[in-house]
Amino acid sequence: MSHYRHFTIDERESLLVYLSQGKKNSEIAKLLNRSPSTISRELRRNTSSRSKYSALQAQKAYEKRRKRCVRRCKLAEPALAEKVSELLSDTWSPEQISNRLKYENNIFKISTCTIYRGLEHGLLNSELRKKLRIKGRLRHGGRKKSKCGHLDIEYTIHDRPKSVDNRQTIGHWESDTVRGAKWTGCIATHVERASRYSVLCKIPDRTADAFTQATVKAFLKIPKRKRRSFCADHGKEFANHREILQMLNCKVYFADPHAPWQRGTNENFNGLLRQFFPKRTSFAEVTQEDVEAVAKLLNRRPRKCLGWKTPEEVFLHKVLHLT
Repeated sequence: MSHYRHFTIDERESLLVYLSQGKKNSEIAKLLNRSPSTISRELRRNTSSRSKYSALQAQKAYEKRRKRCVRRCKLAEPALAEKVSELLSDTWSPEQISNRLKYENNIFKISTCTIYRGLEHGLLNSELRKKLRIKGRLRHGGRKKSKCGHLDIEYTIHDRPKSVDNRQTIGHWESDTVRGAKWTGCIATHVERASRYSVLCKIPDRTADAFTQATVKAFLKIPKRKRRSFCADHGKEFANHREILQMLNCKVYFADPHAPWQRGTNENFNGLLRQFFPKRTSFAEVTQEDVEAVAKLLNRRPRKCLGWKTPEEVFLHKVLHLT
């Protein structure tokens, strides 16, 4: 089955010539390799009792009709464009916006691709593109030799209950630190495995004392049933893990060396955090209030892995109306 072809200006001029020669529609159709119904429709559209068929006028009418039948972009609707812009400003991704609107049965409906096209073609403020997460380059090359000493580890990840792996119970956390440029401070990151809820602490350095003090202070505010265990790497900031166990009644399990996939939730979160604090960012002026504001934004982002619920909704067992 051949695809429908629109009449061209050349065909319209040939049609006018054949009409002047007195040829019938069926004859013209054969000469133009068109269906007789196509010829009849072309003449019916562009001929009236007052005027005869004109190739030039027929082409102009065709171009006018084509402009009207182009599908109108959803982002041309001011209210929807404003809502999408607002959520992009809150660092939501186009996929998160699209699916959260669908999840809430919102009056607005828009696809992920439409949002990206809007950013690309200038239907949305170009400055909003800076809010999108930018993935860094993959790093290749040999593994650097660790300069850290060996920790006195009590529990490894292999000692952790297997039930933790299925992410059905809230209270099991993965922890790490994100370092600022030129030793200007660190952010201790804690991410709950089941809900992806995050707790961030600004600390002056990566020493075990600073990390432990900030972590204990933050987690004493969290109910005991929601702080069951931590999983960490072999960084020296976790050297006081027995103190954490004593003060929070939470065991600290250590992943295998050079096995970041065993703490994939936290590794992924650190990538999200770099959207706000890119590498080589000085943390000298970053405050605890700043990192708490970022944590609030991330905890209120809908996640695909949570069925487009937010970490805050899952962790606190409450429904938020975000859009």
